[in-house]
Amino acid sequence: MVLRVEPIEDPLAAGCPCCSEGGLRGFVYDDEQPHAVYFAESGGMGTKPVVLIGVAAGRWAQDAPMEERVCFVFACTKGAAEIDAKPTIPYLLAFPEFKQLGLGVEPEDAERHPMFGAVRTTLDAIVAQDARLAHLRPGRAGTRFVAD
Repeated sequence: MVLRVEPIEDPLAAGCPCCSEGGLRGFVYDDEQPHAVYFAESGGMGTKPVVLIGVAAGRWAQDAPMEERVCFVFACTKGAAEIDAKPTIPYLLAFPEFKQLGLGVEPEDAERHPMFGAVRTTLDAIVAQDARLAHLRPGRAGTRFVAD
């Protein structure tokens, strides 16, 4: 896969309803074909900041039903050598529309799902290419995405 991430700058993007931080979103293309959309919101607490990143991947043609796409949500923190991403419930509080983009994959089923490897690769590309998530990259400093 040759993944290109296209962050969306949306000043009116929905933010986390329990704090003043906004969420973020973007698109992912595989060899210039639509591959995934993503959303991120602040999760956790101030002492243990987490970014929840939802990835909906699959076929995006106009005739593609939502059953041809899957939705994973990862609780992400900065790891020592790579991003620490744990599958969590497939729902984002600040982006309720996320659950309508594909079939949600529950955390206990995530690693056995046939799309898990491709979606995990997509998540790594999102963190590597979206500057707003630079603080999750190992060995990199950046502005934290946290709630007040």
